[in-house]
Amino acid sequence: MLRTRLTRWSTWSKTSPARHSHILNLATIYAREKRFRPSADEYRETLRLDPANDLARISLVKALTALAEFDEALPLIQDYARRKPADFDAHYLLGSVYRGVGQYAAAELELKRAVEMDPNHYDVRYNLGFRLGEGRKAAGSSAAS
Repeated sequence: MLRTRLTRWSTWSKTSPARHSHILNLATIYAREKRFRPSADEYRETLRLDPANDLARISLVKALTALAEFDEALPLIQDYARRKPADFDAHYLLGSVYRGVGQYAAAELELKRAVEMDPNHYDVRYNLGFRLGEGRKAAGSSAAS
């Protein structure tokens, strides 16, 4: 049933005059269903049609992060964070993406900024604790060498 609805929505969204908003909605449906590959494709198409759409940009970063495609997500979230320095998601996602590409010091900095904005956010605290644990492991292994 869901597959039939998605097929109809996909066909309709490609012929609609307000195409980019329909494609964004389709991408969101895919994301909610944890179908991140088609979700990312639809977010990319939304950005192609409407390059200034920050909702599509941040959503694409989330989908790419779920797919562990950090190299593609990095320039998107860096641009977003530069333009929206007070946005919690910008720092949290930037920290997560930095961690994914192995830039641990930058990840720690961004995750600390996110914690300052929302000290009770569980995911940020978890990721920051994970990052700090990685740093302790690296320091311990170099001291043992």
